[in-house]
Amino acid sequence: MAPSSVLLAILSLVSYVHGHVVYPPDSQVLDSDGHVRLHASQLTNVCKLPAPLGGYLSEGHVPKGSRNSPSAPSVGTLKAKLIFVDFPDTPANDTTQTLYNDLVPGSQAWFKTSSYGRLKLSVDSDMTKFYRMPKASTAYTFNRFGAKQELYIKDALAVSALDFRAKKYDVLYIMPTRAAVEITFSPTKISPTTFAGGIIPNIVTFGQDLHLKYGFKLLNHETGHVIGLPDLYPSDSTGLPRGEWVGGFDIMGLINGTHPDYFAWHKWKLGWLNDEQIDCVAAAGSSKHSLAPVEIPGGVKAIVVKLSATSAFVVEVRSELAPQVVNNTACPLGMVVYTVNTLGTNSRVPPILVLNTHTNLPGCAIDRGGRLTTATVDFSRGEKSFKSVPYGINIAIDGVRNGTYDITVSWNGMVGSSSAAVPGSLSPSPWGGFPKGIGSAFGEDSEEDGNRKQTELNGPLTED
Repeated sequence: MAPSSVLLAILSLVSYVHGHVVYPPDSQVLDSDGHVRLHASQLTNVCKLPAPLGGYLSEGHVPKGSRNSPSAPSVGTLKAKLIFVDFPDTPANDTTQTLYNDLVPGSQAWFKTSSYGRLKLSVDSDMTKFYRMPKASTAYTFNRFGAKQELYIKDALAVSALDFRAKKYDVLYIMPTRAAVEITFSPTKISPTTFAGGIIPNIVTFGQDLHLKYGFKLLNHETGHVIGLPDLYPSDSTGLPRGEWVGGFDIMGLINGTHPDYFAWHKWKLGWLNDEQIDCVAAAGSSKHSLAPVEIPGGVKAIVVKLSATSAFVVEVRSELAPQVVNNTACPLGMVVYTVNTLGTNSRVPPILVLNTHTNLPGCAIDRGGRLTTATVDFSRGEKSFKSVPYGINIAIDGVRNGTYDITVSWNGMVGSSSAAVPGSLSPSPWGGFPKGIGSAFGEDSEEDGNRKQTELNGPLTED
């Protein structure tokens, strides 16, 4: 037998990591001499799950320039306009500078850190005055979105006389005086608004939750919608806690969570990670990987096991190396495991679901992520493995070097089932398992769920 034939015979028994991809040896990736035919980025595209049709706010990757691509850039400079408003019944008792300081510097620094310097938030702020709205604040008592928010936007545009024709912006931020307690929540309109001064692609209307609960990270969450990220918390109609799906591990799930950065999956989707920083597992077998913490630049950031055309199993590592994106370092750190479903919406089915490796624990910060705040596999506490029976995946931590986790992943090729989880291995969803099919994605439509359903199917409207 020729040497090359012997090599191919050996390769037929195992799967290899080459160019950060585990692929089947009969996939035509290798030629007869064992040389790679495709570039690593081409191979990693196997795990780059596409967004479904109309999936502007899905977990799928959207090609740049396509109809469903976000109207605002996630790499380079995102240009924002900020104006301040007050009301006849609640004139401003604060200053534009104070409100600017509460909102802008911290959110700019957060984007710089989280994106590894790839996204710059540029905010053109009109600090000259509070524009007086024509109606009392009680006329705009919207809880989320709808006709009253539309009226609020219309009146703010009229009194500010903005002109978006000479200078283009990606988003308009409208900030009310803190005295306006009736302006409660901060929803984002992610469809174009046409007015006398031009067209505004996206508008965020800030409210009291900025001051009372979330702080400047509220801007990072809402702007996350502008650049194409969905909410990762259950809608009110589910009756589930806000941290039920991702705990405190992503700012799109819980703004004041224990580790409110973006998941590595999100950073890849946004272009903050190169394809070479993702290890793609596309075939059954065992493979070795080295994962650097998500919070700092450099290194491989995620292992992605492609389960199907719409779902993936992801492993990443969290640390305390970037204080800007960590709220509570008393909670355990280490390896975080989650699933991605590009058909998920936060009406019923989670777009991302963190797998609970400690189902017997109540969590370390109930108000900052609930029971999933202890979901990590922490090597520093003697934890060295995680087994997901429904997905046929075993993960072993071989060691940790300067914060980098050396990991072995073994996968039997299963896609996953909706059966109940094995205790201590995988926490089942309250509605019968994950992943689900598209037929159960939206469930019964409340007014809130109906708006989200229309968003997913027909294009972007409004998110909160």
